[in-house]
Amino acid sequence: MLRLKSSADGWRGEIGAGFTPAAAGLLATAVLDVLASRVPLRRVLISYDGRTGGAEVAAAVHAAVAQRRPAVTPLCYAGLPTPVASAAVSAGAADLAFLVTASHNPAGWNGLKVKFGVAGSIPAAVEAEIEDRYLALAESGTPAPEPGAAPAPGPARPVIEAHLARVLARVGTGPGRPWHVVVDGLHGIAGAAMVRLAELLGWTVTAIGCDPRPDFGGLVPDPSLPASRHRVSAAVPALAADFGIVLDGDGDRVFLLGPDGGVLGAGELYALLLEQLYRSRPTLPGRDIAVTSTTASLPGRIAAEHGGEVLVTGVGFKHMAELLAGGRICAAGGNVGDLAFAPFGADRDPSVAVALLARLLADTGQSLAEAVRLLRERYGRRHYLETSVGCPAGALDLPAVATGLLAATGLDLAVLSTQRVDGVRLALPDRQWLSVRRSSTENLVRAYAEFAGPVLTEAALRDALQAAVHQAALAPSP
Repeated sequence: MLRLKSSADGWRGEIGAGFTPAAAGLLATAVLDVLASRVPLRRVLISYDGRTGGAEVAAAVHAAVAQRRPAVTPLCYAGLPTPVASAAVSAGAADLAFLVTASHNPAGWNGLKVKFGVAGSIPAAVEAEIEDRYLALAESGTPAPEPGAAPAPGPARPVIEAHLARVLARVGTGPGRPWHVVVDGLHGIAGAAMVRLAELLGWTVTAIGCDPRPDFGGLVPDPSLPASRHRVSAAVPALAADFGIVLDGDGDRVFLLGPDGGVLGAGELYALLLEQLYRSRPTLPGRDIAVTSTTASLPGRIAAEHGGEVLVTGVGFKHMAELLAGGRICAAGGNVGDLAFAPFGADRDPSVAVALLARLLADTGQSLAEAVRLLRERYGRRHYLETSVGCPAGALDLPAVATGLLAATGLDLAVLSTQRVDGVRLALPDRQWLSVRRSSTENLVRAYAEFAGPVLTEAALRDALQAAVHQAALAPSP
């Protein structure tokens, strides 16, 4: 029996080991069984990204659909970005979507995302039910569906064009300046769609990394990693571009870089776009927002100034999607470039984020650099850090790791409160905080921190985390 790992969105595993066409086919069977009473299945969308073996996995998923729901019409594509597929489901063009992708994970990984309903992402309770069903099928020896001849994938471009047209119609466009932008798709499947959006906005575009490759050109397709941003970071100032846009492997995360090649913090981008949302939609029915337990504090400060409160969720957009779909919040975002705004959809979509940015720049007459400068003058430049170390086997006392980490940093900061949402987060003076959690897919302990000044380097935080984890692992069990 192959054990797939539940991730922030869907299930993932190493290609050929934890993740195989047979495992994916059986997982798709479990999904269909669990959702049978929840979704009226008429049309099922199946797509895959450029990773090795993606077409074979998609064929196995198609076999599961044909076996469990023979009356369903399959809509098959290659290279359809996740936000485009999710929006198609939300709009009713498909009742369910199976997306063969491991998103921002390295090339040696693959996975299966499932989208259904208005929220797009599967609620955590339904996900647990699917996992139980998958394990029951595997333990009972149920054979995986035998792949046959899957339908040839249809053209993705018309679907992408229609999606971009809808986004621009909803967000609106203004007579902004013809900015020069650099788009790096990290050799995933979303670069070309973002290039097209920039063209529709009237911008000049330099495209790099927009040709999908199975190995992502040797990069990890994760824009939150400095090493993955290095190429676009160098290209923006070299080309005298106004800013850079970098996407993850399947196109549901986005990071921006300024004209100097410096990264705009994920919390800063969230804050800028949230303020634009409040400004352009004064009659929003609700002003509350959601953030994950690892998100910077600035979006919460913007929300508070506009009469909104902050709901803190676990890491993974699935925890926020239900709040968006249920009308409880007007925006949601984490620290990895995963952003959504209720008037435009309940799932992450970088095309919405970039369209909102275009409106902000057009409405204010500012450049991105000016907008960021003014934001930092108002609130100060916060320092956000993230790192990880290997996790020892067995149970780990995360509260002890958190307090040990703070002690190991040598910072003399009082703990104002402790929050336990997907790990442990310590609230410190001046809206500073420190958080630790176990990774959902990798054998790692992750640490996150936000400080008012550059009091600690990422390397120092990693050393402190290593010491705290080691000390906690040595401590006797209570």
